[in-house]
Formats: sequence, C-alpha cells, structure tokens
Amino acid sequence: EGKYAGGVGAWATRGLCYEKVLACAALYGDQDGCKYDDKTKKISNANGKKCGLQALLTYVDTVDAVRVAEGCETGLRKKARELCDDADDGYPLGCRNVTSADLKTQLDKYRESFCPEGAFQSDDANVLSSNSAFNNARLVEQVVNEIYSELGVAMLRICEDDKTIKGTWVSERPLATQLSTEFYKKYFGKTSISSYDGDQVESLKTADGWCEMGTEQQQCIAQQFATWDSENGCSFTNEWYRNRCEMLGSNARWRAGTSVCEINGVTYTED
Repeated sequence: EGKYAGGVGAWATRGLCYEKVLACAALYGDQDGCKYDDKTKKISNANGKKCGLQALLTYVDTVDAVRVAEGCETGLRKKARELCDDADDGYPLGCRNVTSADLKTQLDKYRESFCPEGAFQSDDANVLSSNSAFNNARLVEQVVNEIYSELGVAMLRICEDDKTIKGTWVSERPLATQLSTEFYKKYFGKTSISSYDGDQVESLKTADGWCEMGTEQQQCIAQQFATWDSENGCSFTNEWYRNRCEMLGSNARWRAGTSVCEINGVTYTED
C-alpha cells in the first residue's frame, strides 16, 4: 500500500510542482534556448537549441507516471485478493461462485476510480500510453486470468484429493448424473445436482472444469442394490445379497430377516 499511496500522491501533487518549475523557468530560464508559452504552460526548444528544463520536466513526468503505475498495480492486486479471499477456505476460493466477466467488471470499476488514465500520460508525450497496462486494461485481464488459473488448480486438488469427494476433474461437460454431489454440496451448497438440466450443469463450471464422480463411486451407484457413502465408500444393501443368493439357482434359499443364504444345507452370511 506504500507504493499505491506514494504513486497516487505523486500524481496528485505533480501539477503544483509543475507550476513552480514553469514559473521559475519563465523568470530565470535561458530565454534563448527555452521558449515558455504562458497560455499552454509549456516549454519548448528555441533557436535549434536543446532545452534542459524541458528534458527535466519530461523526466519528472515520466518517473511520476511509472510510480503511479506501480502503485496502482499494487492496489489492484490487493483488491483482487480481497475479492477472492474466503473466510473459511482462503484465496482464491472466494471467487468460485464469481464468473471471470463479473470479476473483471469489479476490478475495472476499481481501476477507473483509483488509477485514472491521466496519471499515466506524460506532459511532453504519452510516454506510457503505448505500454501502460491501465490504458488498455491489459493488467486487469492479466490479474483475472491469473486468479482463475490458480482457482482451477485449487478446484482440481479439492475434487481429486479431498477424501470425502474422491472425484475426477474434467474439462468436458459431464452429464448431471455424473457430477460429484459431495463436491458441489460442500463448496457450492448444491444438493440436487442429478436432476439438473444442461444449462444448470453449465452454470456449475468453475475455472474451466467440472468435478465428476470418481470411477469407484460411479460403478457403485450403477449397481441396483448399492449405496455410496463419502466416508465408507460403496456399501451393498441386504437386497443385493438376497438377489445374488437367488441367482445361484434352485438349491439356494435366502432366509428372510437373517441375512443368510443357504445352499444344500450350507449357510453363508454377508460377511
């Protein structure tokens, strides 16, 4: 913030400093080599000579513009971090529910308020105009891209490394029934993902990706008599064991209420 305050302060006081230098030049300057225009408040070369004061003013002006640029970049990045910081999960997860377009809009408003384009232009020539990130908003786009790149890595790690999720991060949009309920419930508060339509699935896209159920979870859910638990994994219901017992043929008999399969007088339990 020191850079930011110093940069904007330099720009704010530049006009006062400029007036003093010009007044001094008008009174004591080399009138033969430096021509002062009271209307435009500018100094130019005269009689083919090089005006030292003009070079000095251009240098001071450029240095101030660079200081403001550095300060505004510091302030902009600080603002971006504040916007994307989450009280529970930290940076950049605070922007997981914010689109890149919305984030850019917020940062553009900040830039327009605290980083005026006039602060980056030299009195002699627009020294920073062609390269100034603020004049063409390139820095805002760069900051937004950096945030979403970091967010993508964070989401991928959460999706695949969180033991309660055990998902797979994919770039191609999956079906709603393939999305990880645990992931979107835990980090986005979504509970009925399997019933979402295409537009709703698209809205869940975070940093160019989706969290899909892991292979083990998908295979478990595909079973007719199995349930998935994020803590214990796949569990087969009593009905699954009954179904498998009955598939063994006429010699197999399922004892209702006991979870026992009897085959030719030999009993087998679920264990």
